[in-house]
Amino acid sequence: MLKAHSRLFEHLALVTDLVLIAVCWLGAYFVRFDVFGHVAKPPFSDYALQLLPILVVWGVAYKAFDLYRPYRLGSHMAEWFDIAKASTLGVLVLIAGMTFLFRGYEYSRIVIMIFWVASIISVSFSRAAFREILRFARRHGYNQRYAIVVGGGEPAAEVLRVLHRRRDTGIQARQHRGDPRRAGRAAGRHRDHRAAAQRLSAAEHGAPRDR
Repeated sequence: MLKAHSRLFEHLALVTDLVLIAVCWLGAYFVRFDVFGHVAKPPFSDYALQLLPILVVWGVAYKAFDLYRPYRLGSHMAEWFDIAKASTLGVLVLIAGMTFLFRGYEYSRIVIMIFWVASIISVSFSRAAFREILRFARRHGYNQRYAIVVGGGEPAAEVLRVLHRRRDTGIQARQHRGDPRRAGRAAGRHRDHRAAAQRLSAAEHGAPRDR
C-alpha cells in the first residue's frame, strides 16, 4: 500500500512537471514572436516539432537527478537547485539535438532562453506548493510513515528529537532498546544511528520552518 501511494505521488508529480514543461515551451514561442515581435514569425509547426523530444529529454533528466525521491526533510532550496541542474542539462541536450538532427530548421535562441528560465521557475514553484500541501496533510495525520529507532544514546535521542519537532515530515518514530537483531526486521538495515542523526539534523536546519 505504501509503495502504491509513493508511485501515485511520483506519477502525479511527473505528469504535472511535463505539462508545465510543454506550456513553458509553447509559451516561450508566443512571448517571443507575439509579445516581443519585430521579427518574421516562423511557423508554429517548427516549434511544435520539438515538443515530444523536449518532454522525453526533460523526463529523463528529472529522473537522472532523482527529483522524485521523497523530500520529507529536504529544503525547497535544495530541490530548486536540482531542478535548475536538470533543466540546464535538458537545454544543452536540446541545443545539441537542434544542431545535429534538425539542421533544416532555425530556432530562436531567445525562445530557448525564455523556455529555460520559465521551466525552472514554474516547476520549482509547483513543487514547492505540492510539498507544502503534503506537509499540511502530514501535520494533520495524513500520509504518515512509521520508523523504529534501534538502540539508545545521544544519536538515537537526536533522531527522535528531530522527528518530534518536524511533525510535517509525517514520520512517527519509536525507540527500541532490546535486541537489535529482533528489531532489525522492522527497522531495516539502518546501522549507523550517529550518521542518521547528523543527516536528519542537517536536513532540519537546511529546511525552512513552517509558520
